[in-house]
Amino acid sequence: LTGFVLAAAAGAHSLGISSDEEGGRLDRIAAVSVGASLYGIGVASYYVSRSYANLLIILFPAFALAASGLCSLLRPGLRETRPERLTLIAPMAVALLPLTFLLHQSMPGDELARIRGDVPESVFPFTTDAAGMGEVVESVVDVYGITRSEVGIASSVSMPLAGRYGIVPALAYNAMDAIVTVPQARRQCESFWRSDLKVVLVHPQGMHEPLEPVLGCGSFVFDRVFDPAFVAYTRSLMPDGLIATIEEATTNGLFEETAANGVALILDPREWTGRGGLYPRLEGLHEEVKLVSEVPQSSICLERRRCDSEGRALEVLVSAETGGGWLVGRFPVVESASNLNELVVTLDGAWLAGSPERLTSCAPVVDVEPETVGVVVRECVGGDIAVAFLADWLVEGCSKSRNPWLCPIDRELAELATAGVDTRFFDPIAGQALVVPNVDQWRDKGGHFLGVLLADLDIEVLEGIPLGAESCGVAAWCGTDGRRLFLLHTAKRESGLLLVAAPVAGLGENLDQAVVMVNTSRMFGRSNNLPTCDIGGEVLGGTRDEAGWGERACHSVVTPTQVSGLLSWVVDGCEGRSGWWLCP
Repeated sequence: LTGFVLAAAAGAHSLGISSDEEGGRLDRIAAVSVGASLYGIGVASYYVSRSYANLLIILFPAFALAASGLCSLLRPGLRETRPERLTLIAPMAVALLPLTFLLHQSMPGDELARIRGDVPESVFPFTTDAAGMGEVVESVVDVYGITRSEVGIASSVSMPLAGRYGIVPALAYNAMDAIVTVPQARRQCESFWRSDLKVVLVHPQGMHEPLEPVLGCGSFVFDRVFDPAFVAYTRSLMPDGLIATIEEATTNGLFEETAANGVALILDPREWTGRGGLYPRLEGLHEEVKLVSEVPQSSICLERRRCDSEGRALEVLVSAETGGGWLVGRFPVVESASNLNELVVTLDGAWLAGSPERLTSCAPVVDVEPETVGVVVRECVGGDIAVAFLADWLVEGCSKSRNPWLCPIDRELAELATAGVDTRFFDPIAGQALVVPNVDQWRDKGGHFLGVLLADLDIEVLEGIPLGAESCGVAAWCGTDGRRLFLLHTAKRESGLLLVAAPVAGLGENLDQAVVMVNTSRMFGRSNNLPTCDIGGEVLGGTRDEAGWGERACHSVVTPTQVSGLLSWVVDGCEGRSGWWLCP
C-alpha cells in the first residue's frame, strides 16, 4: 500500500510538470497500470494455480504502477531534470520491494504439479489456516479406514493447506466459486471421477451446496459433517450390472405408467449415484418422473397413496442383487416417515423389473414364459412392507427368511391357534388383554392373524405391557382400561409348537422378566407333546379332545417364577436339572 501511494504521488508529480504537448501520458499510464494488473493476475492464476494466486493479486497492482513509473522515467525525450528523475527511483523501489519475496521461492517442478496444487513448504506462512483441520483429517482417516492420499479438500481458503496435512486438493480450479460455466462443471466432474479420492471434504459448511451437483456428477454423495464446518462426501460406485439392468428396464417401460400429476421417485443417492450423477437417466420423462434424494412432506391422495406438495405420487426406487442378476422396482408409498427405510410401501400397483424367473414372488399368478430372456417389467400385487425389509423379500421371498409383511403366517402356528379357539383354550381370557411379545410371528401378509382370530372373544391383543398398568388384585395386573393382562408365548418342543398362557403376576424390566404363577399358567398343543407336570415330583394330567389337542396346567404348584424360567421348563422339563428350584 505504501509503494502504491508513493508511486501514485510520483506519477502525479511527473504529470504535473509535463507540457500539454506531451499530453496523453495519463491515459497511457492508466492503461499500462490496469492492463498489467489484469494480465498479471490472470497469468498468475493459471500458471501457479492455487499456489500463489492470492499473494500475487495483492502484489501486481503495486508492480504495475511501479512499472508505469519506470516507463515514464526511461522514456526518451522527457524534459526532466536529473533531480526530478532521481525522485522517481525511491517510490519505485518501495513499490517493487514486495516482489523480491518471489525471488527465493521454490516453484513446483512441472505444470501438472501446479495444477494439482503440490506447493512448496515456503508458501504455507502466506495461506489462511483452517481451525481444526488437522483433527478432522485424522478423524476422516479413522472413520473411513483410508489413507490421507485418498482424502481431498475443496475450499476457497484451505486449498494450499492440503500439502501441510498430507491430503489432496480436489479442485481443478482456484476455488469453488471459480466454477461458473457448464464446461468448467464438466471438467471438474471428470476430474472427480478420474481421481483416486474416496472422500472429499468441502469447507466451510454452507459453501457445499453450489458444488453438490458437480460432486454428484463425479459420483460423490453427502455422508456427514465433521466439526468444525467440514462437509464429507464419499464416493459411490454403482455396479455395472445394476446400471445395465436399470437402463434396460427404463427402455422396456419401467417408468411409463405414472399418476396423473406425475411421480416423485425417492431414492438413496448412495445406491443410485454413478458416473455423471443420479440414475436412472430419464430422458424425455422429466415432467412425469422427478428424482428426489430426501423424503418430502406428503399427504394422503389417490386411494391410500401419499403425494407431495405438488400432487406427485410418492414412490421408492429399490434394487436387490440376486443369484441371477439384479431386480429393480418402484413401489408406491402408503405410510410416511422421516427417513427412507421407515417408509411403508405397497406391492399393489408397484412395478418390478428383472429376469422373468425372479418375478414370480411379485405376481405369482403370471406364468413365466421360458423363451423370455433379458429384463422384463411386471406389475405387482400384494401387501404392505417397510422399505427396510423390501430388499430381503425381493431376494429370499418366503422360502428362507419369513417376511411378516408379505408372507403368510406359519401353517403350524395358525393351526395351533385355531385349534385353541375351537377347544376353548382362550375362553378364560375373554374380555381381557393378551400381551404377545413377538407380534411379527402372528402377522399374516401384514395383517394381525391372532387379533382377527380372537375378535369374537373381545380379547385385545397388545405388543407389550401398556403404560400405566397397575396391580388389580392378588397376583394380577391390569391396564388403564381395567382389562386384566395375560401373556401368550409359543414354545418349541421336539414334537411341535405349544401355546403357553399365563396371567401377569408382576412386572420386570422386560417381558422375559415378567412374573407369572406356575399354578395359573396353562399349556396347549398336541396331547403327546405336552410336558408332564413333574414340578415338585408330581405328574399331573390334563384335558384331551378327540382330535388329539390337549391342555395342561400344574395347579398344585403354587409358586411364582419369571416367564423365561417357566418357558425353559416347558421346553426341556426337569431332565438333568435335579435340584433346580422348579424341579425335584
